[in-house]
Amino acid sequence: YFIQSNLRTMGNALSDVTLQAALPVTAILASGIVTGFLSAVTFLDVRTFNTLVAKKDAESIKKIFPIWWPFGKSFMVPALALGFVAHIGSYAVTQNKLWILTGCLIFSIGPWTALVMNKDIESLRGNKEELSDEDIYSFTKSFCRAHHPRLGLALLSLISSSILLMENQIRP
Repeated sequence: YFIQSNLRTMGNALSDVTLQAALPVTAILASGIVTGFLSAVTFLDVRTFNTLVAKKDAESIKKIFPIWWPFGKSFMVPALALGFVAHIGSYAVTQNKLWILTGCLIFSIGPWTALVMNKDIESLRGNKEELSDEDIYSFTKSFCRAHHPRLGLALLSLISSSILLMENQIRP
């Protein structure tokens, strides 16, 4: 009984130490993945869509966007959820309330997308009435402008959570 009880206690202690180390690293990793993904959207996809607008190529936008958007969404939703859960878990194991703030930063990308960008997204996916080419260009430009704050939120989460981890490593 004594050995079994001590092994359980030692196992719990190891689990606590492992979670204390793993959750903040996972939070940073998730923020980094989201930041990288949104950087690719900024530096590749937004430029591509803006080039199509400049070339007045509404047909390509109408063909590409409805295919492109669902794939991005299916990646971002679980990535944002993982990031948020890992940040909140980091708060739980460190008791540093700033992890809640960094988690809210990464989480806020979802509501920003849903509230600010939804009209553009649904229009470009073809879920609205038939749009003129000028409407397609307008919605595309609006979508591209509204995308950039998402990258800013992801970067803020990545940088601030990295600082939190470094501060935790420096303090005894």
